[in-house]
Amino acid sequence: MRFSIIFFLCLYGLISSAQELVYENHIYRDDIRTVMLSKNVSIYDPVPIIALNGHEKLKLVFDHLQSQNEFFNYTMIHCDANWNPSQLQQPEYLIGNAMGEITNYKFSTNTYQQYVHYELIFPQQNMRVTKSGNYLLKVFSNFNEDELVLTRRFMVLDMQTSVQATVNSGTTAEYRNTHQEIDFEVDHKNYTIPNPFMDVKVTILQNNSWENAIYNLKPQFSNNSVLNFNYEVGNLFQGGNEFRSFDIRSLRFFSNQVIKKYTDSVQNVVLRADESRSHLSYVQWVDYNGKRVIENKDGINIAEDGDYALVHFYLLSKSKEDLGDIYIY
Repeated sequence: MRFSIIFFLCLYGLISSAQELVYENHIYRDDIRTVMLSKNVSIYDPVPIIALNGHEKLKLVFDHLQSQNEFFNYTMIHCDANWNPSQLQQPEYLIGNAMGEITNYKFSTNTYQQYVHYELIFPQQNMRVTKSGNYLLKVFSNFNEDELVLTRRFMVLDMQTSVQATVNSGTTAEYRNTHQEIDFEVDHKNYTIPNPFMDVKVTILQNNSWENAIYNLKPQFSNNSVLNFNYEVGNLFQGGNEFRSFDIRSLRFFSNQVIKKYTDSVQNVVLRADESRSHLSYVQWVDYNGKRVIENKDGINIAEDGDYALVHFYLLSKSKEDLGDIYIY
């Protein structure tokens, strides 16, 4: 398992947000799929963090499951450490336009499921951020911010500290075989923090997922300019098992874990029935730790030639009451 440690200081108040808007990674429409926000680099990096006043860019891609294109717009909202909108007004953290247009799109070709593939690379010259912190990218349609399409979290980092971290098995016997402990130190010798026990808020992510993130972790003690976060319980993540995987980069030929493919109104893929691993010894596999790979072996262009498929998967297990096979569909 891999971890990302995000460290920054936020001292902003809160204002109320609209009921329709959720300040997290969220899709608001059923016809929007395959949303991915990553760094705009040749090697896939799904951690959406860029440096303030740097040259790094982020890339947002998504598919609209319709045959015609639509007008999509976007804006950016500055948030506090708890992912609520900050007290800053847009002119205080954005230079240029407050609203942009997503004009880069391509139509799917030779696919059962018709869709339009959209791509946005930002920040752009006509809309640049001037403050570090948490940001929410908001995509909406037809120049109407109430017609929400999707939201994605990203961060702009002003590097003022250094972080040294280690990943270990749980210290206490109760969690030693099931959890991973993230111990780290933060050195802020070049940055003054008046009250680190009140001002510092640390967030730890496992595999870039916000669903089980650890929020607002406070330092245990401070040694000169070094903040120590050597917990035994507060910094634990479940280790889990290795991710299960299957390969449908080709819908014409059989591939890993696939036993059947057929077409009705859409493409269908049936996976091999998998078994529970709870009774097996742990085996480490080199994988992507939960990342998604969009790739296509049947066509030429990954973005436009890839098709969608309905995947049927099963888990084969035994229940204590009935020793027969149980299939979970």
